[in-house]
Amino acid sequence: MNTTQLVATTIGFFIATVVEMALPTFQSDFLSVTASPNLAQPFIQSGSAISVEQRNEPRFEAEEFTVGLQIGHDHQSILPAELAALEGNTGAQSGDKTEVESNRRIVQETAELLAAEGINVDILPAVVPKRYAADLFLSIHADGSPNTRATGFKNAAPSNDRTGKGSRIVQLLDEEYQRATGFAHDKNNITQNMRHYYAFNYNAFEHAISSATPAALVETGFITNPRDQVLIYDNPQIPARGIANAVIRFLELEQLERSAQMGEPGTQRLESN
Repeated sequence: MNTTQLVATTIGFFIATVVEMALPTFQSDFLSVTASPNLAQPFIQSGSAISVEQRNEPRFEAEEFTVGLQIGHDHQSILPAELAALEGNTGAQSGDKTEVESNRRIVQETAELLAAEGINVDILPAVVPKRYAADLFLSIHADGSPNTRATGFKNAAPSNDRTGKGSRIVQLLDEEYQRATGFAHDKNNITQNMRHYYAFNYNAFEHAISSATPAALVETGFITNPRDQVLIYDNPQIPARGIANAVIRFLELEQLERSAQMGEPGTQRLESN
């Protein structure tokens, strides 16, 4: 993603303190992509068959929603003491193509698409700030297997989801990601490790999302499968479109529910799922 693609996006680097210990403070860099009203532009990635719908205005008011997108395994070698057991788990790899780089490309493309709709995006590394709070948190990953025929995507909500919204975002991700990529849904291989992902485990770790943050882990495909790799590594704008569409649908429902709860004219209270 080059600088011209982000010309309408205000990008600020800032340091978030994520560990407070007697030892020197552990810190984690993360990138905040701030939505701007000037981002209501049609975006078409060169070589992509998928584009953002042209709109005169963003879908959401600036500052209305914030989404955290985690680049799975990014800076995994720099961890606080409580996550030391994860050191060395640097993700899957196929030749010179790594899961981390695939995750990074998809997150960057997704962040741009969301920012164009007025959504603020925090791009996060492996270490999550203490009790990270957002309107939605997604951890982006890719699978790997010795069997190069293994293929497909899968999504999982936290096992300890207290928001009651995990199943909703997973359903939307399943629908939109499959529509965008055409990948098979590898739903039979969703693991407990996905549901008990450390960034979801606010009971065990300080460096985790807050209990009030809806979340899901996204396995975008197999970096070890040549056909999956063509999309998730070489054409990340395609899986990013699926993820972004799911997020937009999720936040539109959030917006409608909030309006209904406030009793705004023209809205109807939604039945809880």
